[in-house]
Amino acid sequence: MASRAFSYRDYTVGWVCALPKEQTASIVMLDVRHADLPSPPRDPNVYTLGSIDDHNVVIACLPKNRLGNNASATVAAHMLDTFPSIKFGLMVGIGGGIPRKVRLGDVVVSAPTERYPGVVQWDYGKAEQGGIFERIGALSPPPTLLLTALAKLESQHEMASSKIPDFLDDLKKNYPRRAPRYLKSDSLKALPFRQDYNHQTKRDMEKAEVAMQDDHSPDTDTYEEEEDERDNGCQLCDPTKLINRKPRDMQIHYGLIASDQVLCFEMEAAGLINDFPCLIIRGICDYADSPKNKDWQEHSAAVAAAYAKELLGFIPLSSLDSISTVVDIMMKNVKAQTTELRQFIKEWIEDPRGKSIFWLKGMAGTGKSTLSRTIAQECADRHQLSASFFFKRGEGDRSNAARFFPTLTTQLIIAVPALNPLICNVVDQDPTILRKTLREQFHQLIWQPLFQLQSQSQWIKKVVIVIDALDECDREGDIKIIILLLSQLQELVPLRTLVTSRPELPIRLGFKRLKEGSYQDFILQDIPPPIVKHDILVFLRHEFAEFRASFSLNSDWPKQEDIDSLVCMAIPLFNFAKTICLFVKDLRLNPKQRLAIILRYKAASQASNLDRTYLPVLDQLLVGQTKVETARLIKEFQEVVGAIIVLASPLSVVALAELL
Repeated sequence: MASRAFSYRDYTVGWVCALPKEQTASIVMLDVRHADLPSPPRDPNVYTLGSIDDHNVVIACLPKNRLGNNASATVAAHMLDTFPSIKFGLMVGIGGGIPRKVRLGDVVVSAPTERYPGVVQWDYGKAEQGGIFERIGALSPPPTLLLTALAKLESQHEMASSKIPDFLDDLKKNYPRRAPRYLKSDSLKALPFRQDYNHQTKRDMEKAEVAMQDDHSPDTDTYEEEEDERDNGCQLCDPTKLINRKPRDMQIHYGLIASDQVLCFEMEAAGLINDFPCLIIRGICDYADSPKNKDWQEHSAAVAAAYAKELLGFIPLSSLDSISTVVDIMMKNVKAQTTELRQFIKEWIEDPRGKSIFWLKGMAGTGKSTLSRTIAQECADRHQLSASFFFKRGEGDRSNAARFFPTLTTQLIIAVPALNPLICNVVDQDPTILRKTLREQFHQLIWQPLFQLQSQSQWIKKVVIVIDALDECDREGDIKIIILLLSQLQELVPLRTLVTSRPELPIRLGFKRLKEGSYQDFILQDIPPPIVKHDILVFLRHEFAEFRASFSLNSDWPKQEDIDSLVCMAIPLFNFAKTICLFVKDLRLNPKQRLAIILRYKAASQASNLDRTYLPVLDQLLVGQTKVETARLIKEFQEVVGAIIVLASPLSVVALAELL
């Protein structure tokens, strides 16, 4: 165990395993174990810390019985959130090999080919004409640093033997109780069968016996597949179908994982590598065309971990200084994608042949509202924004469609003054229009005036309407009607409508009813938690640097652990970060005292995000005030906050009458 104390920022190698036995094989390869660090909030991972050569390594395993791409992506996201200095990742474990290319106990390392970058989702793609299946799941290639180390290690193995046997000898010496399971023994048999052979399992044999007795095949639903049935390997297979092969030592292969023309199949890497550029290292424990066999799993996990250890020895620690952290790389990718999307939407607005509706969809936290506000501001700067409506569930008129079209109409009159007399004429003829159905409001207040203006050749400027969070409209029926009505604006060439929402069922059904090709859509991906954390961290560092300059404070204030605590308290709310910065700027108290007050609330785990954001401010509102000043502040608070509450949730006529 290392005596030196390490922090989260000292670890530069992220090591992920899918199974506990893979994690065990990885841990025993550590040169030195480090003491555990306190469990960070909001991170369910359990980490093992240590070092190999000069590299500090953090090892994490997927939750038990939760395998696959989603689980690996979640573990990686939390790891990067907690350990922000990680420069690259390794996913180390077991996989199924292609019989004629690899053997049990071999190692397969993901390496790019001409067509694919090393890891491919073999079941992810699209159907093309002629029944051709085109795979589109090729993911990010390994970092150049790892590829360079791979090339050097491969050359070394051409000249001298691998150190994997030496590392396995160390395992036997240091962990003698683990040696029988993780080292190769005579009991491990590689049984390669002919490719055209149909393997036999215990369940197959039982079915055949029942069929012979009952003269018909049984209902397969009456048979339960048990663990020992799946893992009996080839004990029941016909030994005459075996292929005779000369014995050889373990070999290392470089190529594709989980595709056609591959060396190895596995389940987790595709989910991991998309957000976590890394190298995949797999020990071959069974053959992809044969029944599952657990006999080789421990040994195969050990050889994979030993290869990963040998690889780290070919990466000089100093070389890490020249490469970005994974979080920084992800930041650049997200910003580049956002810039590209904004440019794409701008081109859609300007394109005379573009669809009238652009549906920007994504789950909560993907940045839809932020992006819609940014685009709205950019359109306003170009004098293109004509109207906008931001739905908000639970906030009075913003949560229903009753004022939707009248609100757009009011803004359109301001943006396109020529509409004023046309719309005024509509209101004069039908003063009750605001109480009419959505269809009537749309046709009389929006469609007819715009169509009339276009027919008079008075409409020249581009009109852009931005509608945010349509899914937060209370009535599902209103959502479908709004989508259908907006699609009718297609005939009005200079008009474009940007709609953002979650891809919830009412929205999907609403767009499904439209004619094919009548709208443009785009899916926003989740913003990884490390990106959110990084943005808040950068903001707080900038603000506190200004505090230090303004108040002539020491350069070591605040401490890094205090900044980290504020970041953890803020995630995922930027409003929290902004509020505490405004609070610290208050001149009535020293900034250090203000910060200490904020940090006292970090232990309030039961407090809601709203309480943690505003209670520190409200609790200090009356500190140091006279009785007269206290009464004034309370009155002002009631008037301001009370007005906001009334506006957000308007009182009924009866309630207002009682107040008056």
